[in-house]
Amino acid sequence: MLKLQRGLGTTPAAEPPEGRGVQVIEAGDIVFSVSPAGPGKLPRPYAYAARTVGLVRPSGPRVLILGLGLGGVAAEMLRLNPSAILVGVDIAQSSIDWVRAHPIDGLDVVHADALDYLESCGSFDLIFDDCFVLVGEDAVRPKALRGVPAVAAQRLRSGGVYVQNTIRAAGGRETPEISAVFRYRRERAFRDWENVLVVASTRPLDEDRWKRFKR
Repeated sequence: MLKLQRGLGTTPAAEPPEGRGVQVIEAGDIVFSVSPAGPGKLPRPYAYAARTVGLVRPSGPRVLILGLGLGGVAAEMLRLNPSAILVGVDIAQSSIDWVRAHPIDGLDVVHADALDYLESCGSFDLIFDDCFVLVGEDAVRPKALRGVPAVAAQRLRSGGVYVQNTIRAAGGRETPEISAVFRYRRERAFRDWENVLVVASTRPLDEDRWKRFKR
Protein backbone atom coordinates (compact mmCIF):
# COMPACT_ATOMS: atom_id res chain seq x y z
CA MET A 1 0.00 0.00 0.00
CA LEU A 2 1.46 3.31 -1.07
CA LYS A 3 -0.24 6.29 0.47
CA LEU A 4 -1.71 8.94 -1.77
CA GLN A 5 -0.98 12.62 -1.38
CA ARG A 6 -2.89 14.27 1.43
CA GLY A 7 -6.21 15.72 0.34
CA LEU A 8 -6.79 13.35 -2.58
CA GLY A 9 -9.00 10.95 -0.64
CA THR A 10 -9.46 7.22 -1.12
CA THR A 11 -12.66 6.79 -3.12
CA PRO A 12 -12.66 5.19 -6.58
CA ALA A 13 -12.98 8.67 -8.09
CA ALA A 14 -9.75 9.93 -6.45
CA GLU A 15 -7.01 10.16 -9.03
CA PRO A 16 -3.42 11.40 -8.52
CA PRO A 17 -2.32 14.08 -11.01
CA GLU A 18 0.42 11.85 -12.44
CA GLY A 19 -1.80 8.78 -12.74
CA ARG A 20 -4.47 9.36 -15.34
CA GLY A 21 -6.36 6.13 -15.73
CA VAL A 22 -5.22 4.62 -12.43
CA GLN A 23 -8.01 2.98 -10.51
CA VAL A 24 -7.91 3.76 -6.78
CA ILE A 25 -10.02 1.36 -4.75
CA GLU A 26 -11.49 1.40 -1.27
CA ALA A 27 -13.57 -1.71 -0.66
CA GLY A 28 -13.64 -3.73 2.53
CA ASP A 29 -10.06 -4.19 3.64
CA ILE A 30 -8.52 -2.81 0.43
CA VAL A 31 -7.48 0.79 0.98
CA PHE A 32 -5.10 3.06 -0.95
CA SER A 33 -4.61 0.29 -3.53
CA VAL A 34 -4.01 0.74 -7.23
CA SER A 35 -5.00 -1.72 -9.91
CA PRO A 36 -2.95 -2.37 -13.06
CA ALA A 37 -3.39 0.62 -15.34
CA GLY A 38 -1.08 0.08 -18.28
CA PRO A 39 2.36 1.48 -19.22
CA GLY A 40 3.19 4.84 -17.70
CA LYS A 41 -0.09 5.09 -15.78
CA LEU A 42 1.06 4.46 -12.20
CA PRO A 43 1.56 7.36 -9.77
CA ARG A 44 5.20 8.20 -9.15
CA PRO A 45 5.86 6.19 -5.94
CA TYR A 46 4.12 3.15 -7.42
CA ALA A 47 6.16 3.42 -10.60
CA TYR A 48 9.43 3.59 -8.68
CA ALA A 49 8.42 0.64 -6.52
CA ALA A 50 8.02 -1.35 -9.73
CA ARG A 51 11.36 -0.09 -11.05
CA THR A 52 13.17 -1.79 -8.16
CA VAL A 53 13.08 -4.91 -10.33
CA GLY A 54 15.92 -3.23 -12.23
CA LEU A 55 18.14 -3.28 -9.14
CA VAL A 56 18.66 -7.04 -9.35
CA ARG A 57 19.87 -9.44 -11.98
CA PRO A 58 18.12 -8.85 -15.31
CA SER A 59 17.56 -12.46 -16.36
CA GLY A 60 14.71 -14.27 -14.64
CA PRO A 61 14.85 -12.60 -11.22
CA ARG A 62 12.62 -14.11 -8.53
CA VAL A 63 10.52 -11.38 -6.93
CA LEU A 64 8.36 -11.51 -3.82
CA ILE A 65 5.77 -8.81 -3.12
CA LEU A 66 4.48 -8.71 0.45
CA GLY A 67 1.26 -6.71 0.46
CA LEU A 68 0.14 -7.38 -3.11
CA GLY A 69 -2.91 -5.10 -2.97
CA LEU A 70 -4.56 -5.03 -6.39
CA GLY A 71 -1.42 -6.03 -8.29
CA GLY A 72 -0.53 -2.69 -9.90
CA VAL A 73 3.15 -2.86 -8.92
CA ALA A 74 3.36 -6.53 -9.92
CA ALA A 75 1.92 -5.84 -13.37
CA GLU A 76 4.35 -2.99 -13.96
CA MET A 77 7.32 -5.09 -12.81
CA LEU A 78 6.39 -7.75 -15.35
CA ARG A 79 6.04 -5.12 -18.05
CA LEU A 80 9.53 -3.82 -17.25
CA ASN A 81 11.02 -7.32 -17.08
CA PRO A 82 8.84 -10.04 -18.64
CA SER A 83 11.36 -12.67 -17.55
CA ALA A 84 10.76 -11.94 -13.87
CA ILE A 85 9.10 -14.64 -11.76
CA LEU A 86 6.69 -13.04 -9.29
CA VAL A 87 4.96 -14.21 -6.15
CA GLY A 88 2.44 -11.84 -4.54
CA VAL A 89 1.31 -12.37 -0.95
CA ASP A 90 -1.58 -10.65 0.81
CA ILE A 91 -3.54 -11.39 3.98
CA ALA A 92 -6.61 -9.47 2.75
CA GLN A 93 -9.11 -11.81 1.15
CA SER A 94 -10.57 -8.93 -0.87
CA SER A 95 -7.16 -8.26 -2.45
CA ILE A 96 -6.73 -11.92 -3.32
CA ASP A 97 -10.24 -12.07 -4.80
CA TRP A 98 -9.58 -8.93 -6.88
CA VAL A 99 -6.31 -10.18 -8.39
CA ARG A 100 -7.69 -13.63 -9.09
CA ALA A 101 -10.66 -12.02 -10.83
CA HIS A 102 -8.21 -9.85 -12.84
CA PRO A 103 -5.32 -12.31 -13.40
CA ILE A 104 -1.83 -11.09 -14.24
CA ASP A 105 0.26 -13.43 -16.41
CA GLY A 106 3.49 -14.35 -14.62
CA LEU A 107 2.18 -13.68 -11.10
CA ASP A 108 1.56 -16.42 -8.54
CA VAL A 109 -0.95 -15.22 -5.92
CA VAL A 110 -0.78 -16.45 -2.31
CA HIS A 111 -3.26 -15.74 0.49
CA ALA A 112 -1.11 -15.67 3.63
CA ASP A 113 0.37 -13.56 6.42
CA ALA A 114 3.61 -11.96 5.22
CA LEU A 115 5.79 -13.19 8.08
CA ASP A 116 4.31 -16.68 8.05
CA TYR A 117 5.00 -16.95 4.32
CA LEU A 118 8.57 -15.68 4.66
CA GLU A 119 9.41 -18.22 7.33
CA SER A 120 8.75 -21.13 4.97
CA CYS A 121 9.36 -19.84 1.43
CA GLY A 122 12.31 -20.22 -0.93
CA SER A 123 14.84 -17.59 -2.00
CA PHE A 124 14.32 -14.40 -3.97
CA ASP A 125 16.40 -11.74 -5.73
CA LEU A 126 14.02 -8.96 -4.71
CA ILE A 127 11.58 -8.68 -1.82
CA PHE A 128 9.25 -5.68 -1.90
CA ASP A 129 7.53 -5.15 1.46
CA ASP A 130 4.37 -3.02 1.26
CA CYS A 131 2.38 -4.21 4.29
CA PHE A 132 0.02 -1.79 6.01
CA VAL A 133 -3.27 -1.75 7.88
CA LEU A 134 -5.68 1.14 8.18
CA VAL A 135 -6.05 2.72 11.63
CA GLY A 136 -8.60 5.50 11.41
CA GLU A 137 -7.49 7.41 8.33
CA ASP A 138 -3.81 6.47 8.64
CA ALA A 139 -1.86 3.69 6.96
CA VAL A 140 0.11 1.96 9.72
CA ARG A 141 2.60 -0.87 9.58
CA PRO A 142 1.52 -3.71 11.91
CA LYS A 143 3.83 -4.17 14.92
CA ALA A 144 3.63 -7.93 14.38
CA LEU A 145 5.65 -7.48 11.16
CA ARG A 146 8.72 -5.91 12.79
CA GLY A 147 10.57 -9.18 12.26
CA VAL A 148 10.07 -9.16 8.50
CA PRO A 149 13.41 -7.50 7.52
CA ALA A 150 15.46 -10.05 9.49
CA VAL A 151 13.67 -13.02 7.94
CA ALA A 152 13.68 -11.39 4.51
CA ALA A 153 17.48 -11.08 4.69
CA GLN A 154 17.66 -14.87 5.11
CA ARG A 155 15.49 -15.36 2.03
CA LEU A 156 17.51 -13.12 -0.31
CA ARG A 157 19.83 -14.64 -2.86
CA SER A 158 23.40 -13.39 -3.05
CA GLY A 159 23.25 -9.72 -4.06
CA GLY A 160 19.53 -9.60 -3.43
CA VAL A 161 17.64 -6.45 -2.48
CA TYR A 162 14.98 -5.79 0.17
CA VAL A 163 12.71 -2.78 -0.37
CA GLN A 164 10.25 -1.47 2.21
CA ASN A 165 7.67 1.19 1.54
CA THR A 166 7.51 3.55 4.53
CA ILE A 167 5.33 6.55 5.31
CA ARG A 168 7.24 9.70 6.21
CA ALA A 169 4.33 11.21 8.17
CA ALA A 170 4.19 8.13 10.40
CA GLY A 171 7.88 8.29 11.32
CA GLY A 172 8.85 6.23 8.34
CA ARG A 173 12.02 6.26 6.32
CA GLU A 174 14.87 4.04 7.47
CA THR A 175 13.51 1.97 10.32
CA PRO A 176 15.61 0.46 13.15
CA GLU A 177 14.80 -3.10 12.17
CA ILE A 178 16.15 -2.48 8.65
CA SER A 179 19.37 -0.81 9.78
CA ALA A 180 19.92 -3.61 12.31
CA VAL A 181 19.93 -6.21 9.54
CA PHE A 182 21.22 -4.57 6.37
CA ARG A 183 24.55 -2.80 6.21
CA TYR A 184 23.86 -1.06 2.90
CA ARG A 185 20.78 1.17 2.71
CA ARG A 186 19.50 3.96 0.50
CA GLU A 187 16.27 5.90 0.21
CA ARG A 188 14.07 7.27 -2.54
CA ALA A 189 11.64 9.99 -1.48
CA PHE A 190 9.08 11.78 -3.65
CA ARG A 191 8.04 15.40 -3.65
CA ASP A 192 4.46 15.92 -2.45
CA TRP A 193 4.16 12.29 -1.40
CA GLU A 194 4.47 10.76 2.06
CA ASN A 195 6.09 7.58 0.76
CA VAL A 196 9.78 6.84 1.13
CA LEU A 197 11.20 3.65 -0.38
CA VAL A 198 14.01 2.20 1.75
CA VAL A 199 16.29 0.02 -0.38
CA ALA A 200 18.59 -2.34 1.52
CA SER A 201 21.06 -5.13 0.89
CA THR A 202 23.77 -7.08 2.66
CA ARG A 203 26.10 -6.12 -0.20
CA PRO A 204 26.84 -2.76 -1.84
CA LEU A 205 24.20 -1.78 -4.37
CA ASP A 206 25.30 -1.67 -7.99
CA GLU A 207 25.94 2.03 -8.69
CA ASP A 208 24.92 1.93 -12.34
CA ARG A 209 21.66 0.18 -11.54
CA TRP A 210 20.95 2.65 -8.73
CA LYS A 211 21.55 5.65 -10.98
CA ARG A 212 19.22 4.24 -13.62
CA PHE A 213 16.62 3.55 -10.95
CA LYS A 214 16.72 7.08 -9.47
CA ARG A 215 16.49 9.07 -12.68
